[in-house]
Amino acid sequence: MGLFDRFQANGKVLSWAKSQVTKISQQVADSIRIIFQVKWSYSARRDAFAYLEMFHTSPRLNAVDIIANDEANVVFKVYRKSDLRMGKEDAIAIGDHPVYDLLENPIPSRPDIDGFTIRYLTRVWLELQGDCYWVIVRDKLGQPREIYPIPSNWVISAPTISMPYFLVMPQGNTASQTLEIAPENVVWFKTPNIAQPYARGRGRAEVVGDEIESDEYAAKYGKNFFYNDA
Repeated sequence: MGLFDRFQANGKVLSWAKSQVTKISQQVADSIRIIFQVKWSYSARRDAFAYLEMFHTSPRLNAVDIIANDEANVVFKVYRKSDLRMGKEDAIAIGDHPVYDLLENPIPSRPDIDGFTIRYLTRVWLELQGDCYWVIVRDKLGQPREIYPIPSNWVISAPTISMPYFLVMPQGNTASQTLEIAPENVVWFKTPNIAQPYARGRGRAEVVGDEIESDEYAAKYGKNFFYNDA
């Protein structure tokens, strides 16, 4: 066998080996992807709605209100990703973009739900529940035209292999009609649950959960004590 023939033979062997390694790597990648695909969905935590109610009654959650107000009042700007990668100081904000109108007036038919409101709600829900969602409504061209913010307790289940969509119960009312919303039309904000990173989010309000509940129960006990003529 000549030198050229040996090179050709070696080239074929190397090509075959490379092909086999690529196939094995792809099989491993596919296996990992399948294993980590969500096969079942977790419902919102039982205390998800309770924390929302206590937000309006417990002074211990005033810090969440302050954080949400500060974040909602921040003036946002739109940048190109390529500019940001080069360094924040070199990036120039885009002055005219449809997303400004969308985020400032997310639901034209509901002027009470403005940009401040959805940013405020998003931060409060993240702090208390650990996750929340923006449902995107698109026009005929597929462009986003409306944003509907919804809390975690409205979402019955997140996408899984058997049910690849978000199952939403608007208003959290069991008598209302449920909606099946495709993942590409949902922005999922989530504070990761370190015990179940592929499950629903988990809010930081749980850290002071017992203190908040104890404070609430003590206040109600004192109220009833005086209400019943002490």
